[in-house]
Amino acid sequence: MRLIRDCLITFLLLNSISLFGQEMTTYLSPFDAAQTLEKFKGVLDAKELNLFDVIDHQINAKKIGEELRPTYVVIFGNPEIGTQWMMCEQTVAIDLPLKVLIWEDETGDVFLSYTNPHLIGKRHQVKGCPEIGDKINAALVRIINETIRES
Repeated sequence: MRLIRDCLITFLLLNSISLFGQEMTTYLSPFDAAQTLEKFKGVLDAKELNLFDVIDHQINAKKIGEELRPTYVVIFGNPEIGTQWMMCEQTVAIDLPLKVLIWEDETGDVFLSYTNPHLIGKRHQVKGCPEIGDKINAALVRIINETIRES
């Protein structure tokens, strides 16, 4: 049974799950939500990216007497590339800094999801610098793959 689960995890790690069409890209984590969050923050730190905030929706739900599975939004970025993208189309700033959602589903599986940068570029009709969306997407893939890699 563990072999089947490991094979499934490997498949999903290599082939991200696409939710909501191409709007969100989602990866399965082999770790629980808290471990995934800590590993993600560690990768950001190692890459010297700015961690602006972590929103813990589970804690916020408890404040109003509700139960919510672990749900974190990590807000982070790289001013060098983000500024370049905003210089191409300033309205892209509403979607920056970047956000990654770390969440647990009803079966206990944990995922990392992000809005596809190509969709952000399309939404803002960014022209003249499509390679920036490619760079951002490639960076997100690297960050998430390092986060979910089992040591």
